[in-house]
Parts: sequence; C-alpha cells; structure tokens
Amino acid sequence: MRHSLTALRARHRRFLLGLTIGFLASLGAATAMSLGYFFDFQAKALGAYFWWRGQARAPEIVLVTVDDAAFQRLNERQPLPRRYLAAVVRGLRKSGARLIVLDIDLRRPTAPADDRALAAAIRGIPSDPAGPVVVARTLTAKRAQDGETRYRLTPLYDAALETASGFAEVAKDDDGFFRRVPLVVPLENGGVAGSLALVALARLGGLDRETVARQLAGPEPIELLLPTWNEARAEMLAASPLRFSRDDDWKINFIGPAGSFLTIGSDAVYALGVSKEPAAQDNPFRDRIAIVGASFAESRDAFPTPRGVMYGVEIHANILHTLLSRTQIQPFAWGPSLMLQFFLCIVISWLFAVTGPNRALGISFVIAVLILVGVNFWGAGRGAYWYDFLTP
Repeated sequence: MRHSLTALRARHRRFLLGLTIGFLASLGAATAMSLGYFFDFQAKALGAYFWWRGQARAPEIVLVTVDDAAFQRLNERQPLPRRYLAAVVRGLRKSGARLIVLDIDLRRPTAPADDRALAAAIRGIPSDPAGPVVVARTLTAKRAQDGETRYRLTPLYDAALETASGFAEVAKDDDGFFRRVPLVVPLENGGVAGSLALVALARLGGLDRETVARQLAGPEPIELLLPTWNEARAEMLAASPLRFSRDDDWKINFIGPAGSFLTIGSDAVYALGVSKEPAAQDNPFRDRIAIVGASFAESRDAFPTPRGVMYGVEIHANILHTLLSRTQIQPFAWGPSLMLQFFLCIVISWLFAVTGPNRALGISFVIAVLILVGVNFWGAGRGAYWYDFLTP
C-alpha cells in the first residue's frame, strides 16, 4: 500500500510538473508566433499544404496576355500602344466577358487619339451587355507624422478611368515571396483604397465607387456583398458577405503553378476587336472574368511565389479567385491555438505520468504530429491555416 501511494504521488508530481512546463512553453510559443519568430516554419507549412492539395481549377477566369511575340509585333513599345489595348477591350466586350480587369500601366499619356480610343473602349456604350472594366493603379508610400505609413494613388492618364480602379501592389514577405492577399491600404487623405481584386469583385457585384469607399472607411469588420464562385458546382452564385478587417493577414490560395489558368494571347483578342464580325456565341470569354496583363520578358513583371515564379497577371488571377471562392487562407485566432496546445499538454503530461519517459515521449510526438498536421489540412481546406507544428 505504501509503495502504491508513493508511486501515485510520484505520478502526480510528474503530471503537475509536465503540465506547468507545457503551459508555460505554450504561452511562450504562442507569443513568439504572434511576433513572427516562426515565419520560416509557417512558410514551409503553407508550401506543404499546396503540395498536398495539388492543382485546383478556376474556369471562371481567363487570362489575356501580351506575350513576347505580341510585344515584338508592337515594336517593343512601352507603354503598350493604347489603340492596341482598346481593340483588345473591344474584343472582350464583343465576346461577352462578365468582367474585364486591366493589369496594365495606364499612368502616362501617349498619343491623344489613342488615349481617347482606349478610354472610349473602357467606358463602352449604354447598350453594351458586357460587364464592367476595372483598371490597375500604383501606390506611393509616405510616412505620416504619427509614424504610420500611408499611401497615395498614382493618377491615371484619364481621371475618368479612376472611378473603377484598384491598387495592384501585393505585399512581399521577408523571404522575397509573394503570398499575401492585398485588401485595403490607408490613404494620406484619410480615406481607404481597395485592391484591384477587391474593387473588381465589387464592380462585378454592382457596387459603385461611392458605396465601396464608404464601406471601406466605415467601422470594422468591413462587410461587402460580393459575388461568390461555387467550386464544387463550377458556377457563379448570388452575392454573399465578405467580412474582413483592414489589418487582416490573408494568404493567397494559389490554384497551382504558373500556367494553371486558361491563357489566350492578346493578338487573337485584338483581331476580334478590329473585326466587324460578331464573336461566336460559344467562346472562352463569355460569362467569364478576363484579366489582361503582360507576360513578355521586358515587362519585368514576374515574381516568386510558393508555386514558382509567376507574372503579375497570374498572381492577380489567383487573388481574385481566392476572394471570389472565399478560400482565403487565414490564421486561426490566438485563443483557439492556445487552447489546442493546452489540451495537448494535458494529454502529454498524463502519458508521462502513467508510462515510462521514453515510451511517453514517442507516443506524445506521434500524437502531436498527427493532431497538428490533421488540423492544419482540415483548417486549410476551410480557409484557415494552422502553423503550430512545434508543440511544447
């Protein structure tokens, strides 16, 4: 009896000691993660998720790229000739594109007649059944007196085009990779600017510039009624709320490596735009989102991502699909993360109390890896990632 009581007390002490150490380690690990000390492990975990999932499909988006062949036929002129871009836009309108996004530099004016031609093509005509056109803008950063960074939207060559525009910049992580979903940035005039993908979806959902600006500058969480893409049924659904905060750290849910989206050269669309013949009823742009961008080498618009090097137009397509399908990869809250670690600490401490140290260590490691990897993949499929692979 004395031996059994002594053994029980020893187990009780081991349990309490393990629990105390585990709780303290969990607090330390959660704090370190919130401060970004586990960034490398987080990046590798996200890469492992993409490898495990494989390639997904996004048939609702089609890319129109100005490739090297088209760039050479344009005599390698930059900015890209506006009359050429106008014909591309007309070709997409004629094809019945649901939404047209121009990821093209439109800051500097060129030949006045060409500039007017592009502006007219973007505006369209009142009876045009095609969807809206949204253009990209760039940002310039400025440090405010309060120490915060605020931004200014660079003007376009025609101020009328700015009514349907969003910033094209994507934040770069410390390792040089592009993973984050750009949502909004604060402006130096006190307003809030939306990203290219966010504004594009808002326009697709019928929201005008004033409504979007008012909601982005309103109280948090921000809520926008945006269209939704159902991946399982491959169809566009009615608008549903997208809720977010201005400082949310969402990751792009890349559908695959470069070349995963259906891509059509701009010359083919240009030919359709200058032709007087109507577009075929069954064409790859009808009722789809068309994103126009550069893919020629001299554009210097290629960037590293977790799925390899991609041109900016492909990155924006992945961002747009992520928001449209509501599959943004976002972190679990700090509280649930800590609660799971506490639960694992209780289980592991109990194992050390009732079994030998070596056996308990082996079982604990297997349990921790299985639970955390399982939760990571379960969460990632539902729009959240779990990076707590290092459990106390």
